[in-house]
Parts: sequence; C-alpha cells; structure tokens
Amino acid sequence: MGVVIRQSFITTVLTYVGVVIGYVNVLILFPKFLTPEEIGLVRLIPSAAFLLLPLAQLGLAQCTVRFYPAFEKKKNGPGELLAFGFIGVTVGYLITLVLYNIFREPITAYFAKESGLVNNYQWVILAVLLVMSFQAVAEGYSRALLKIVAANFAKEVLVRVGTSITVLLYAVNIITFPVMVYTMILVYGVSLLYLLGYLAYRKQLSLKFSFSAFERPQLKEMMVYSMYALLGAGGSFIILNIDQIMISGMIGLSWNGIYTTAFYIAVVIEMPRRALTQITTPLISRAFDKHDMVEIDSLYKKVSINQMIAGSLLYIGIAANLNSIFALVPNNEAFIQGVTVVNIIGLGKLLDMTFSLNGEIIVMSKYFRFNVLSLVILAVLAVMLNQWLIPLYGIDGAAWASAISLFLYNLVKMIFVWVKIGVQPFTWKNVGMLVISGLVLLAGIYLPAFSNVFLDILVRSTMITFLFGGAVLLFRISPDVNELVKVVWGRFRQ
Repeated sequence: MGVVIRQSFITTVLTYVGVVIGYVNVLILFPKFLTPEEIGLVRLIPSAAFLLLPLAQLGLAQCTVRFYPAFEKKKNGPGELLAFGFIGVTVGYLITLVLYNIFREPITAYFAKESGLVNNYQWVILAVLLVMSFQAVAEGYSRALLKIVAANFAKEVLVRVGTSITVLLYAVNIITFPVMVYTMILVYGVSLLYLLGYLAYRKQLSLKFSFSAFERPQLKEMMVYSMYALLGAGGSFIILNIDQIMISGMIGLSWNGIYTTAFYIAVVIEMPRRALTQITTPLISRAFDKHDMVEIDSLYKKVSINQMIAGSLLYIGIAANLNSIFALVPNNEAFIQGVTVVNIIGLGKLLDMTFSLNGEIIVMSKYFRFNVLSLVILAVLAVMLNQWLIPLYGIDGAAWASAISLFLYNLVKMIFVWVKIGVQPFTWKNVGMLVISGLVLLAGIYLPAFSNVFLDILVRSTMITFLFGGAVLLFRISPDVNELVKVVWGRFRQ
C-alpha cells in the first residue's frame, strides 16, 4: 500500500491544482462571461463525447491495463500491445461514425425543441471524441506502467488551462463563441500530444506492428474481454453522463448550465478516488495474476476507509460552506437554484468512494462479464429514473436519479464480489468514520456565520479540518493516513 499512498498523494495534489483551475472556470469565468445556455453547451460537448467513448475505443483502454502484465514479459510486447490499441481505436471510431450517420435524424430531433444550439456543433462532439479515444488507450498504457502523474496532468490540468484561455479570449472579443467551441478540439489535442510526448521522453512510447508477441488463444481472450469492457464502460458512462443529455433534451441547455455548475462543486469530492483507482487497478491486475487474494482483500478495505476519509472531509467542507460558495459565483441569482443538486450529488459521490474497488476487482477478475450485466441493467435504470424524475423535480430530479443509480450500482457489485470472491470493503472503522463525519458536519453547519464571506469560509473550513483530522488521527481510523502525516511532518521539520 506504500506505493499506492505515495503516488496517490502526488497525483491527488496535481489533481487538485486542476480542480482549482476548474473552479475558476466553472464558478467564475463561465458564469461571468457565458450565459447559462452557453455553459450548458460547453459542458454538454465533452459529456456527449464521453458517452460515445466506450464504443469508439472498443474497450481497449481497459484491455491494455488487464493484459499488460502478460505482454511485459515478452520481447516487444508492450510496443505491440500499444499499437494494437491504436489500431483498434481507429476501427472503433469509424464504426461510431457509421452508427452516428444512421441515427443522425433522431439525435437532431431530440435536441431540436429545447436545445437546438447543440445541433450546430454535433461535429465538434465527434472531433473531441476522436482525440479522447486515442487518449484513453494512451492513459491505459500509462496506468499499466504505473505512470499516472503525466496522464493526470494532461487530463486534469492542461485541459482546464486550455479552457480558461479560450474563455478569456472570448471575453475580450478576440474570438467569437463558435470559435471558442471549436477550440475545444485543439485543447484536447494538446492534452493527447503532451501525454504521448511524455511517454516518448521516458523512452516508453514504442509502437511495434509485427504482433509476434500475440498468440491466437490470447488474442481471442483479449477481444472477448474488450467487448465486455466496451459494454461495461458503455453502461457506466451512461450512468455518469445521461443526466446532462436528458436535461438538455427535456428542459433545455440553460438548466444544464445550472446543473453542471452545481455538479462540479460536488464532484470535487471524488478527486482522491481518481488517483487511488488509477494506481490500484494495475496492482489488482497483478494480484489476480499471482492469485494473491490476501492482497486484494487488503487493498479493498484500505482503499474503502482511505477514500471515505478523504471524501467525508470534502463533503463536510462543501456542505458547511455551500451558501458562501454560491455567494462568490458571478450572477449567482441564476445558479443558486443548484444548491440542492450539490448536496445530493455529493452524497452519491461519497457513497461511491466508500464502496471502494468493487468495480475494478470485478473487471480484473474472471467474473468480468458480470460487470456488463450489472451496468446494462443500471444504465437502463438511470435512464428510467431521469425520464421519471426530471419532469417532476427538474435538475433536483436528475441529481436524485444519479445518486440512486450510483448507490444501487455499487451495492449490487459489492454483494457479487462478496459472494463470488469472498472479500468485502467494510470494517468497523467505516462505522467510526460515519460517527465522526456526522458530528463534524453538525458542528460545521451550526457554527455562527461571519458577515465576510471569505472569513466565514476560512474559519469554518479550518475548524472542520482540525476537528475531523484530529479525530481521524486520534482514533487511528487509517494507519496509512497516520503514517503519511508522520512522513510529511518529518520532512517539514527537516
């Protein structure tokens, strides 16, 4: 777990640099210089591309991580595996284009009434999708190498910096809004080139097209795994992105702009999960390769409590400071309607983190096919919940649909892993963490407010951090956290 904590810590710090930039974009630049409708469009384009991404990359990003340990042992194996992934992405993207043209008319009709602006930029979605598809495979390859920092810098920092630049160029009338939308392609393209350049600099970008390392039985196994990964990722991406698509189609881009602004405030809670998952997934793959169930059980439980700690602290901080956060948003009278969305989505993300690595364990095990079944069922459920709840409760309904889907999705997977593999993520420390979180949340909410917004956030956040952090360290909820604090404090004293 030591390598997990170290790399996750570095990546989390880097990720939060991106989060700060993202907050500037979503909570300051977007509301100040863009209308809610324009924000809705800018947020919808990458979400729509993500929705199509599993089909375009044919499950090859997950396949790269899953089979890298086997190819690592072969001459030219890593280079051939990466080349196989890039060829597969090209084929997958062409298939996606064909299907898109078949269904172009119903797609256009869906957005025509409430969000006609989307139809002017459908080709931008497809262009961004192409870049994302190659980047997904490159990221999978980096994760397999346990090189996650560069991939996160490209995705979390470069994309957001590029977005900031384009919005500012639009704000000072150097470019028009349509040109700003078009430059999204360039922004994602720079991110991909940076990642490939980093791998080349590290002498780990090697494309070999001989495919001598591939054996027929192994190739068949990889193709089957990729197809299941495609279906599984497709269901997962539907669960994560369908709310934006359906809000835009059913009640309009302006509501999607408000929803996504609120959503971004809440989604910061899951940032530590991204770092931990990226480094632990290859470790799970290697543990399965060695049939080391003790290691899998240990990772499962440690990641659960560590993610619960990080997620709870962030959730409490956001919930207790929510009114002050919205007070800082330009033109906040429109965006304040997303307050309830923040609380609901935040709770869903916290539950998702606490359930730990159940999805990753299933995907890397011989039971990976079950992931497809659960995801397909829950993707259908997510669509049905959104279809039912959005007309009744608007964006709050979409938030509830997302949170309920996430909870059921994780519950089903956890039960399956427990029954089939014999491991589960929870210990009594999770219960202790729940008690600590509840008490600190109450203290944070009922602390008297200060008239100055910045002072209120500073005092409230400081109190929450000391109460929460002190309790976690005092009761040794996570030995990994105690050890990390000890190491950081030791370096600080030097």
